[in-house]
Amino acid sequence: MITCGTWADIWLNEGFATYCEALWLESTSGYNAYKNDILGDASGYLSSNPGWAMYNPDWITNTPPTSQLFNTAITYYKGACVLHMLRYTLGDSVFFNVLNSYATDSLGGFKYNSAVTDDFAAKVSQASEQDMTWFINQWVKEPNHPVYQNYYNFADLGAGQWRVNFTARQIQTNSAFHRMPIVLKVGFTSGSDTLIRVDNNANNQLFSFTFNRQPSSLVFDPNNDIVLKQASLILGIEDENISTAEYQLYQNYPNPFNPVTKISYLLPKESNVELKIFDIQGKEVTTLINEKQESGRYEVDFNAANLPSGVYIYKLTAGNFQSIKKLTLLK
Repeated sequence: MITCGTWADIWLNEGFATYCEALWLESTSGYNAYKNDILGDASGYLSSNPGWAMYNPDWITNTPPTSQLFNTAITYYKGACVLHMLRYTLGDSVFFNVLNSYATDSLGGFKYNSAVTDDFAAKVSQASEQDMTWFINQWVKEPNHPVYQNYYNFADLGAGQWRVNFTARQIQTNSAFHRMPIVLKVGFTSGSDTLIRVDNNANNQLFSFTFNRQPSSLVFDPNNDIVLKQASLILGIEDENISTAEYQLYQNYPNPFNPVTKISYLLPKESNVELKIFDIQGKEVTTLINEKQESGRYEVDFNAANLPSGVYIYKLTAGNFQSIKKLTLLK
């Protein structure tokens, strides 16, 4: 019903077409079928991302090669995933109202006509009654995706009160900060889990929550709705005996794993820390940590969803300390 106004806006064709495949699966087979299709698109993007934005204003006048214009990871997979994340951000009711308003807008000249990215951004803001320019700018006009390195800890306040501290942090250097609503799932030693949704609109943003139950776990984005991301979650625990302890790298748990495992280590003093993953041939796969950290015990999630089964090596370097251990991915 609507085609793209320029080559720079090709995602409005191909990204929407790919997303509509997922909607068809939802209509015929349910939400899980929809979500699995979106996760497949996300995996395709994350494993093949060439590193450019979906929208490039230069393409309005200078047509790029077809291999770039119709790049599957960017134009198709990322386009579909961005629409899913817009749905997650707005909620179903508002999101589908936005799509209906966009598709049936004959007064604005879209229906049976063409549109450009800024037209779509304006329609999203108008139909949702909130400024969503930030969303289009970061996901459509910026390259790449957020890389989260989040921190959390639990504090016993006494009198049966507990505080959960969570710091949302992005460390990517090849893209801007991505504002997004984030969901946290807090588990407790008794009773049911609690879901919390907050607007992460600044980097290194601290959120604190108080409960009258003892927290035992925290999960970031438990439903994986921010599908285009890399993420680690680090638990920092204060320990009065750390000053007399030694550096430690612990065995990952679970092991074997599929696809997420936890890697823990102990720092007896402030250190420059690197935690890296290598394949069995010694080729670096990813860097989980590369920064200065205070003394404490830390726990990092390693997600190997995009890696093949096999034995991998993880290496901790902290000051003059180095330690290497093996982990096994079984899919």
